[in-house]
Formats: sequence, C-alpha cells, structure tokens
Amino acid sequence: MRLSTFVLPIVALSGLGLSALTIRDLMKKAPEPPPPYVPAAKPFARSISGAGIVEPSSEAVDVASELAGVVVDVAARHGTRVKRGDVLFRLDDRHLAAELAKAEAERLVAVESITAAEAQVARLKAEPRPETLPALRAKIAEIELLLADDRDRLERERTLKRSGATTDRGEQAAAFAVGSREAQLAKAKADLALAEAGAWAPEIAVAATAVRAAQARRAAAEAAVAAVKTDLDRLVVRAPIDGEILQVNIRVGEGVVPGAGAAPIVMGETSPLHVRVDLDENDASRFVKGSAGRAYLRGHQGKDEALGIEFVRVDPYVIPKRALTASVFERVDTRVLQVIYRIATVPPGLVPWCGQQVEVFIEDAAATTRGAPSLPPK
Repeated sequence: MRLSTFVLPIVALSGLGLSALTIRDLMKKAPEPPPPYVPAAKPFARSISGAGIVEPSSEAVDVASELAGVVVDVAARHGTRVKRGDVLFRLDDRHLAAELAKAEAERLVAVESITAAEAQVARLKAEPRPETLPALRAKIAEIELLLADDRDRLERERTLKRSGATTDRGEQAAAFAVGSREAQLAKAKADLALAEAGAWAPEIAVAATAVRAAQARRAAAEAAVAAVKTDLDRLVVRAPIDGEILQVNIRVGEGVVPGAGAAPIVMGETSPLHVRVDLDENDASRFVKGSAGRAYLRGHQGKDEALGIEFVRVDPYVIPKRALTASVFERVDTRVLQVIYRIATVPPGLVPWCGQQVEVFIEDAAATTRGAPSLPPK
C-alpha cells in the first residue's frame, strides 16, 4: 500500500478542520471598544443640556489700534494682569512728532501776531502822544511869527510902491510870501487838530479786526496741536478695562492695520470666569431664568468633578449656532439661545481656562413646576 493513500486524506481533513475553526472565529461578534471617556452623568432628574465655552466675565475684549503703524514696543505679556489705562503696546510716532513740532511753531507765530495786533490797537487808542502836541503848537507859533514878519514886509513894499521907490514885482513877491505862510499856518493848525482828535475810529476797527483774525489763527493752531497730540496718544494702545492678558498676537517690528487679521491683544476679566451655554432652540422654551446648573470640563465627567455654576443672565435673542460639534445630528441651520453662568466653585485639581469647552446640564425648572421630580437619579 502506498504512503500517498493515507497522506492525502489526512491533509484534506486537516484543511477542512482549519477552515471550520477560521469560520467559527469570523462568526464571533467583536467586543465593542470602550468609549474614549465616560460621558457625564446628569445631575438632575429632568434637565436640558448644551455645549458651553469658558469665557472672561467681561467677555473677550479684542484690543486693537485705531491707527495703522509699525509696533516699536510691546508691554503686554501673556497671563499678566493689567489695570485700565496701562500701556499694552506702542506704534512708531516719529512722523507725528515732526507734525507736532510744526504745529507748535505755527501756534507760537499766531500768538506773536496777536501780540502785535493788540499793540497796534493800543497804540491807536493812546493817540495823540503827549510829546506830539507841544511840537505842533510850537510849529504854529513859529509860523505865526514868520507870517507877521512877511505881512510887515508886504506893508513896507506897498508903502515903497506908493512912493515910487519900488516896482510891482517886490509887492507881488511879498504878497506871495504872506499867502504861502498863511497856508503853512493853516496846515500846522490842521495837523494839531488831527493830532488832538486821536486815532480814526475806522482805523481802530481795522486794527481790532486784525486782532480777532490773529486770535482765530491761534485757535486753529492750538486745535492742530491738540489733534496731533491726540493722534500721538492714539498710537499708545492702553488697556480699556482691568483684566488679564489672554493673547498677544503682535511683535516689535510688525505692522498693524486696523480691522485686518486677528486682534493684536485679547484680554478680559478672568475673576470670575463665565460659561456661555448654547441651548438648542428646541430646549429654549423649557429654560427658566435662575435655574441651577452643573458644568463638566472635557475629560472630567466624574461625580466629584462638576463645576458649580450660578445663573448670571440670558441673551434674549436666538442666534445661529456658530460652533458646530461635528456630530452627525448637527444641523448647519441650528439656532441657539445663549445663557451665561458664573463659575462659582471649582473642584480641587481642576483649572478651567478661557476658551475651554464644557458640557452643561441645567435643571428643567419648567418640568419641576409641572410636578415632575427634580431630585438627581440614584
């Protein structure tokens, strides 16, 4: 009897058995993998739940510059607390410093022009000068004496003419001298009267107008100085509130453009922290202001790991949900009611951070008023 007569049936039976074992193993139901984390247990018998996010009690404040420029100094540091008015960062101010110097010079020119215009008005109002009138009176007296001498010469010329000792030419010359002297006397008296009358009112009015124009130039120059100083102050970005620096998104040498990109500084009041809860619009009608709540940090769903939260307020306007949870049941058109709670107690060993997501359970107070039990399940 040949060996192959026994070997082939044995090999065939072995293959059949191995196939049967393989099929049996494949038919076994694979055990379900454990969940990545234990879901939080509901702390209330009847509750509504929603996704929440930890935020500053002042909400996150995006601090930016009103003006564009290059950052020359950053005083803000991550995690540090600042007071309202503390400097966060500065922009390059060299161009405004030059404009300020120019505006200050123009203001000084305007001030000097006011001084000159006011001096002109004072000079006009002070006329006539006391020193001017005696000289004018002396001039009149001198001309009167000369006129008397000219008239005496004219009389002598006329006497000589009657006696035939002179010609008409001598009498005419003497008469012309008298007329000229009388004109000089009239002019001297008019000059004295003009000096005694003082400055002309319209001339004073013109000088006063010049004063007002100079004052207007000074006001414009001072406004220009104030405007440049304001812009210089706007280049220094200060903390709008007391709080903690959460993010610093700028560095020295970087350019800042208002409204472009992320906010240079993000800050907020972190003592206390708040939780902003998104309640689905289907559950919004069941929410009652002041309802008790519990919050759980992601990865901390134990009974003793709940954050104690207290109701603060509700934003009474249902809005589209902005943060989706990637759930297959999540709808893009979901609308939510936002409720704000304050974190009152934190279990030992846990530290909530701004921006951290939490799971929130709120007692269904509406169900309680209908007679439903509100005690937590055993």
